Amino acid sequence: MKILFFSHYYTPEGNAPATRVSALCERWAKAGHDVTVVTGAPNVPNGIVYDGYRNERRSEVVNGVKVERVKTYIAANKGVVRRMLNYVTFFLSALWTSLRLPRPDVVIATSPQILCGYAGVWYKRLKRVPLVMEIRDIWPESMFAVGAKVPRLGVWALERVEQAMYRCCDRLVTVGEGYRLRLKEKGVPEEKMSIVMNGTDLAVYSPREKNADLLKKFGLEG
Repeated sequence: MKILFFSHYYTPEGNAPATRVSALCERWAKAGHDVTVVTGAPNVPNGIVYDGYRNERRSEVVNGVKVERVKTYIAANKGVVRRMLNYVTFFLSALWTSLRLPRPDVVIATSPQILCGYAGVWYKRLKRVPLVMEIRDIWPESMFAVGAKVPRLGVWALERVEQAMYRCCDRLVTVGEGYRLRLKEKGVPEEKMSIVMNGTDLAVYSPREKNADLLKKFGLEG
């Protein structure tokens, strides 16, 4: 299959979204699929572009995955106005870049952040390919959960985007039962949803003997 994946974050960034998406895409590529990720220049969490990269349009191959990096307004992972500018410019740049790439068999878009998911919506509308929406955070609720101050008009706009994502996707994948129940309350049909829980890479994490010194240090003996 030809897979196009919109992700605001990607390796070498080490946050949860980048780790999950790169793990999935690398395994699909190893299985023989043609995988392309549209993302930005690595800069999380401080809004400083990593050494070896620039905030520019760039193509590279990382562990068998084609990575198309787009230029965005770079912002640190805090505040509202600058972060929203970062989200909006990613949406525009990612959509523009993706429309010039070969047509895939399926497009996947992940949230966070919400306008990354919206890029998938517009790509589906313009290219008429199946859309899988991956919901890792429920927006805009997740913004309120961390105390972000969002203007009322901004909340209204984000809620419209949220509903468009749920309505437009062919399949909605989320990470746990609590998410599924909340999305059902928001009107997403149960038959449209799948739960794919987070996993672990057993090449990195595996059972081993207890570390007696560590147990003693933290008072965990017994």
